[in-house]
Amino acid sequence: GNILENEGAIDALKQSKLISDDIKEKQIIADKTEQEIDTVRSSYDPVAFDTQVLFFCIAELCNVEPVYQYSLEWFVNLFINSIRKSQKSQSVEQRLGHIDEHFMLSLYRNICRSLLEKDKLLFSFLLTIDVFTAKGQINSDEWYFLLTGGVAIDNPHPNPTVESGHWLSDKLWGEFSRMSEIGSCKGIREAFEHHEPDWRKMYDDLTPHEFPLPGEWNDKLNSFQKMMCLRCIRPDKVVLAVQNFVIEMMGEIFVKPPPFVLKDCYDDSSCTTPLVFILSPGSDPMGSLVKLAGELKQEFDFISLGQGQGPIAERMLDGARKKGTWVVLQNCHL
Repeated sequence: GNILENEGAIDALKQSKLISDDIKEKQIIADKTEQEIDTVRSSYDPVAFDTQVLFFCIAELCNVEPVYQYSLEWFVNLFINSIRKSQKSQSVEQRLGHIDEHFMLSLYRNICRSLLEKDKLLFSFLLTIDVFTAKGQINSDEWYFLLTGGVAIDNPHPNPTVESGHWLSDKLWGEFSRMSEIGSCKGIREAFEHHEPDWRKMYDDLTPHEFPLPGEWNDKLNSFQKMMCLRCIRPDKVVLAVQNFVIEMMGEIFVKPPPFVLKDCYDDSSCTTPLVFILSPGSDPMGSLVKLAGELKQEFDFISLGQGQGPIAERMLDGARKKGTWVVLQNCHL
């Protein structure tokens, strides 16, 4: 028969058209919402970039000591805590600044807890270098020179200090000459040769890391480049210059490692991640654990592991998991 005489078919076609139009309208709304989400998501790209720079910075610490290794899961949880605890703001730009500031300081404090005292300033310096290298403010050639002094080759330029007492060694003069080949320091070797007495004053000064460079070079070079010069004149004072550099770029708080406070470790931990104490001979954290447990009104059991103690420790852990208490396992071998 004629399809136009079939009322059911006509109604079905009308209904399908209404549904199709409704789907199209919802699809338009969905596309617009997706664009808005992408716009908001992309506005957080800067903090994502800065955060990945920090992760690769701490990942390099294992080259200093093999024990300095940090998991991505721990890093992500620390970052999520900073998102929760950092200051809120209606402005995305201000919000990103608050997250960056809070996470940077939180990461510094957490990492410093696990470092030997001798490595804490090194970590602050590496953190500063990585942050400002990512911002394009530190040149890779200059960084390489500060670390190595350049590739040693025969120096065609004679040491100008020979006649005045040879106060600068040939090795350091060779480094100074190689430094003058770097773009930002072009011409500094000639300036040294013409104003040697002024450079000698820097060499003889008790605080050469704070001594202004002779002539125009004090205004021409930035703090990092001045450290390069100091490396060639008084390498024994570079550590003090590094400390001043970190203070200038990051703030004084990044050269003052916080004291170890067990409560802070506990606040940054979670119920699914144990606290592990790697101890030097003669040290014992039990006193601090007992004190913290008392402050938090927390019950805990402890066991000294040895032969045959494994099943007992497992039962204690199972019971603590159900009751929400602590278990201290002593003499663990990781």
